[in-house]
Amino acid sequence: MKGKAGDFDFLAGEWTIKHRWKSAPDDDAWLMFEGEATCWTILGGVGSVEELRIPVRNFSGMGLRLLNIEQGI
Repeated sequence: MKGKAGDFDFLAGEWTIKHRWKSAPDDDAWLMFEGEATCWTILGGVGSVEELRIPVRNFSGMGLRLLNIEQGI
């Protein structure tokens, strides 16, 4: 199945995210905390930018997704 412009559209908007992070590989305990994200569709639907914020961990980051229309990936 080949990718097409608009494939990232479902991500656009404001999101509240619940993170679960395993504290250690051999431990059954999970750390849980909330974050938030804002996503935009760019470049006529072949790209997406995400701003991630996790206040309780004093973290913020950015994600960039791009679709290669010629290769469909």
